Amino acid sequence: ELIRTLGKLNADGPVVLSGALLTAGTPVRDEVRAVLRERGVAAATGGDPAAGAAWLAARDLTPLSPTGLHAALLAR
Repeated sequence: ELIRTLGKLNADGPVVLSGALLTAGTPVRDEVRAVLRERGVAAATGGDPAAGAAWLAARDLTPLSPTGLHAALLAR
């Protein structure tokens, strides 16, 4: 279902995987990553979900680029 929904979105850019089944070494994660690789879609593993939510909420409220905001929130 996840892969089918992602295909319907037709979004470009990387996919961030989050949640226990997609961030731990599980067969579900392995299969999702394999399908994404076959489609040429870059995938990253999410970290702190609160930081991700803050990033999504703050994107329209800051003059920073999405990348700059991400770096500022994660102090990288």
